[in-house]
Amino acid sequence: AALARRAGVTERVCLSGGVAQNDAVRQALSDELNVPVSVDPLAQYFGAIGAALWAYKQQV
Repeated sequence: AALARRAGVTERVCLSGGVAQNDAVRQALSDELNVPVSVDPLAQYFGAIGAALWAYKQQV
């Protein structure tokens, strides 16, 4: 949250990773930043999808 504040986050943010499924973490981050926090239903897979795309691009 401190990094996001220093970066000047003032709009909705999206939480990814497995912790995104934790409603308490989402709410705490929203409260700390004073912005809405969105969570995609597949947020826990974002890291794996990114890694797969990176690996694919290394082969092309």
